[in-house]
Amino acid sequence: MKKIFYSVLGVGILATPVIAAMAFTKPSFPETFYADTNVLCLPRGHRDLEIVWKMQLTIMVDGVPETVPHNIGNTMACVTELHTHEAGGVVYAEFYDEGRAAQLTFADFFAVWGESLEREGYTYTLLKGSEQVDSLNFSLAPAQEVTITYTSSATSTSSK
Repeated sequence: MKKIFYSVLGVGILATPVIAAMAFTKPSFPETFYADTNVLCLPRGHRDLEIVWKMQLTIMVDGVPETVPHNIGNTMACVTELHTHEAGGVVYAEFYDEGRAAQLTFADFFAVWGESLEREGYTYTLLKGSEQVDSLNFSLAPAQEVTITYTSSATSTSSK
């Protein structure tokens, strides 16, 4: 009986560090990019994130606000590093490490969305905060505000 007790005790003592290591080690996942973009899926979802930024995207078309859809980059199969949860323009940038945040731009969010900055029949003005910029290829930042104002070409030429 003592022999069985010591055998079980020995196995328990040897197994404890292995079980603890398994419990506290983050599993590694292969990098999976979202549909022809430079944006990764987050295999652990919202767990273990180092960076969580919220940015605001506002789109105006001929003076009328356009709603940014909910669940851009947020599907059953993949939650991307750049995504929305609800409609309204809040864009989430979430990363497991800081180096990854420096690799993406706001253009990458549009790639996930499947939208182009260009719209047929419209000209646009693009603001990053209060600074006018020419493209979406600017670095992401926490609390960043991006405004795109589209004006129909007919309106812009007839008002001149």
